[in-house]
Amino acid sequence: MFISLTAEIRWGGTKELTDKLVRSEGFIGSFLNDPEWQYSVNSIFRKTTENHRAIFIVLRLLHAKDIENHNIKSYYRYNKQKNRLAIDIVFPLEDYVNLPERDITKLISRELYDYMAFVLPKYEKRLIDFDVNKFLPILKERIDSLCDAL
Repeated sequence: MFISLTAEIRWGGTKELTDKLVRSEGFIGSFLNDPEWQYSVNSIFRKTTENHRAIFIVLRLLHAKDIENHNIKSYYRYNKQKNRLAIDIVFPLEDYVNLPERDITKLISRELYDYMAFVLPKYEKRLIDFDVNKFLPILKERIDSLCDAL
């Protein structure tokens, strides 16, 4: 396993919206955390660290006013000792309020990929035994297949 995704989702104002956000994130998380998929593609961009998680992602859907008032920002940090990249992604949940669940899932998935495509190349020389240039197309394909499955 090379990637792990968890989430923090704030109350969306209604049970219906909150449930849609939770289900959307759960679907994305299940798709990316899927061990069968991870094992099937791991050897394409890694040679020796099959069971080492190199990327930890926390996806946070927060209210825009909380993001602004508390100056909450997305960030990423590399831990050299553990050879791990932590990525904390913050999206305003208001971006998803009026969307059907399928569109929420697609939008979050694509925004997640775009953020990772921005961050990962910055660490391609630091991540040991993790070929970012080979991984990103695989991740894109996985995200596309997730969106097509909806």
